[in-house]
Amino acid sequence: LYTDILQTARARHAISRQEHLYYQAAAHTQQAATLRQSGAYDGAIALARDAVRKAPYFLPALLELAQLFALTSQTRALERLVARSARDHPHPDFADHVIEQFRQDSPTVQYRRMKRLF
Repeated sequence: LYTDILQTARARHAISRQEHLYYQAAAHTQQAATLRQSGAYDGAIALARDAVRKAPYFLPALLELAQLFALTSQTRALERLVARSARDHPHPDFADHVIEQFRQDSPTVQYRRMKRLF
């Protein structure tokens, strides 16, 4: 229903293309969080990736995707996400969240990873 409303609003030029993508990203982020809570990680990752693709600056989408990568032990994907985000749309809250995801690693591993990413 929400996506239908967005499509109609976009078709009638009631919202800009950028707003349309932002609202779609917000909707997909919420759907991804719901799927994550139910344990459907593959579907959640697909939705979160789509949200980040549509609005790469949207912090909730970045955080959701980072959390999903951490939960599914996709460390390399998480590192690529962080590197791309730091390069294109740096955000200190995102960096803090990612650092938290690697707290279980040894201090040496944490240092090397953060040095490489940031």
